[in-house]
Amino acid sequence: MFEKKQIFNQRREQVVTALALWMRIHTQKTNSNQLEQQSQTQLVSVSKIESELQAAQALAPMLARDCASVEQTLQIAQLVASESAEGLREQLQAGLACPVCGGLEHPYAVHLPYQDAALIALKNNVTNKRNESQALITRIGILSSTLSSAQTQLEQLSATRLVSDNTTLKFQAEWVQHAMRAELVLVAENDIQVCLDSALVVITSHLEKLTAQEIGFQKALQEKETLQVAKDKSQLALQSQKETFDSLTQEQKINHQALQSVVQQIAELTPQIESTLLLISNGFVDARWQESWRQDASTFVAQCKKDVFSWNSKQKNSVEFFSHIQLLGNALESLTLALKKNIQTLTDQSDQCSHQELVLQIIREKRKALFDGKSTQDIEANFNNAVALARQAQTNFQLLSQQSSSQHTRLVEVTRQSVAQVVSSNYELSQAQTNFDVWCDSFQSRTDVAELGTSCSLEHLQRWLDVPLAWAVTERIELQEIDTALASAQAVLTQQSLNLTRHQAVCSTSEDVLSVANKLSELEKTLLAVSEALTALRIALAEDDKRLGATNDLRLKIQLQSTRTDLWARLGELIGSADGKKFRNFAQQMTLDILLGYANSHLQSLTKRYRLQRIKNSLGLLVVDQDMGDEVRSVHSLSGGESFLVSLALALGLASLSSHQVRVESLFIDEGFGSLDADALLLAMEALDKLQAQGRKVGVISHVQEMTERINTRVQVQRMAGGVSKVVVS
Repeated sequence: MFEKKQIFNQRREQVVTALALWMRIHTQKTNSNQLEQQSQTQLVSVSKIESELQAAQALAPMLARDCASVEQTLQIAQLVASESAEGLREQLQAGLACPVCGGLEHPYAVHLPYQDAALIALKNNVTNKRNESQALITRIGILSSTLSSAQTQLEQLSATRLVSDNTTLKFQAEWVQHAMRAELVLVAENDIQVCLDSALVVITSHLEKLTAQEIGFQKALQEKETLQVAKDKSQLALQSQKETFDSLTQEQKINHQALQSVVQQIAELTPQIESTLLLISNGFVDARWQESWRQDASTFVAQCKKDVFSWNSKQKNSVEFFSHIQLLGNALESLTLALKKNIQTLTDQSDQCSHQELVLQIIREKRKALFDGKSTQDIEANFNNAVALARQAQTNFQLLSQQSSSQHTRLVEVTRQSVAQVVSSNYELSQAQTNFDVWCDSFQSRTDVAELGTSCSLEHLQRWLDVPLAWAVTERIELQEIDTALASAQAVLTQQSLNLTRHQAVCSTSEDVLSVANKLSELEKTLLAVSEALTALRIALAEDDKRLGATNDLRLKIQLQSTRTDLWARLGELIGSADGKKFRNFAQQMTLDILLGYANSHLQSLTKRYRLQRIKNSLGLLVVDQDMGDEVRSVHSLSGGESFLVSLALALGLASLSSHQVRVESLFIDEGFGSLDADALLLAMEALDKLQAQGRKVGVISHVQEMTERINTRVQVQRMAGGVSKVVVS
């Protein structure tokens, strides 16, 4: 039966391990699927963020170009409106030539309010462009941080998924090697768990039956052992009773001898006891205390202990009562003093109350005299004025509240960005810590560091960082000097070694000492001649230095005059010409830049595709196609409708440039529409509608039937008989 139970236990252990292993495999597969879904979701999120980041980064150069263009236009307009230009305008006189352009007409002689408005509009446009650019930069930063975080999460998911896949492969390898796999080859994967559960139930039932049989057998064995134990106990008890009887007999003999010894000791101690009793009788009030003691010594001793304890407790209570009485006396004195102070305070407050009643009576009498001699209308008017002021203050407060709310919103956004930066900084800190640990490990593994016994830790590096900067700089300089000296010494050693080798090679000659001595004397003579020549050259150099010192002032004057000459030469190269053509061309280019600034502003409201710019060092024009990546091409490549829009923008810019203090609200266009096709004509009409929507009156002189049909208000000139014409407004 035991062997059968052991077989079933082994079988159950195999089933349990197989079931646990299969459940782990199933769990790992479920986790892998979840990680796959999370990775796909995170990958889609990363792609979306990358798309947004690329779109924002692609938009950044366009915003930068727009901002640069608007700032350039503003600078040109500010140059025109600068104080120097205003001063030149004030010096212009009718009929006299302009010192800048040479013209006899002075359209800029008067201040232009429209120009100030244009400057304000350009400044606002520049501010808006800068705000848009800053917002875009902020968004790019947020998207970059979000992308980095998302990529990190994706990498973590990939690593987790790799670990999960490896774990799944490990469990599957264990499953392949498991003893139960051979029996479950033909079972479907979905039915393996059910099959193992049923097998476990069957094995458990068999084990329960075997366990019940084993329990019955164990009970029979226990009953047998119980009877055997009872028999053994009876024998032991009999033997123990015999031993007890023998020991009691021996003990009786010993006690008899001890009793005789005690009787003898009592006879000897009786006189001492009598004398001791007489000595302690003075401490008891009752003379019959010995009778009580002799009758029941233990009770008498206990009563004495109680009396002693009672006397000690009463003595202690007496001391505590005396202390408490003293404390109560002190408290009574302090309360008496406090009562006197409270009585005095009550008296003072009563006097103050009487005084306040008198003051209240006086105030009431004064209150009755209020509004004396004034009508209710005046009082009501005063109250209305006060209410109006209060409402105005309330309005101002509401405005301040709205501003505070907007500022709060901005601060909340700044806080959110700061939190994102903090999260990014914490991640960078963890990455830096990881890199530092890796570097420390690699540094510690170096052979030279291991030989020196240097430890790489944060505390060790902190001690080096606490070293003063001046000491580190000094050490670095000294090390560099040592390295330089070492390199120089090595170079000198190498050179001298080569020289020694060469010298030894040269010295291996057959010349005798006399010939070498003759050569040496000749070389010494040559050296002496060279030294004399060197001395002569040094003397000549000193004389030349003296001559240079004597002509120092003259050379400084020549240098100063050369500087002035260069300045006038540059001015002559820039604007210098006998007829003023260069400077006039320069002034015309500046005026054309200002005109293009106005024209581009109007062209932006008509169409956002094109922008005009001047050819460098010329008065020619080019058009920038902003829809084609800022492609620069000739104005002759424009279609009829596009040419009309550009011409209209230039005309409006010229009107803004030459309108003086008058704002041009009306515009008349004579012909120019007959050569346009239907699309170009539609584009021109849309531009004119935009101008009219801006508050300008637009008049068109045209014979094109399609245009006249689209215009609601028409001024028609009708021919009459006899050479008479009639004007009709329809």
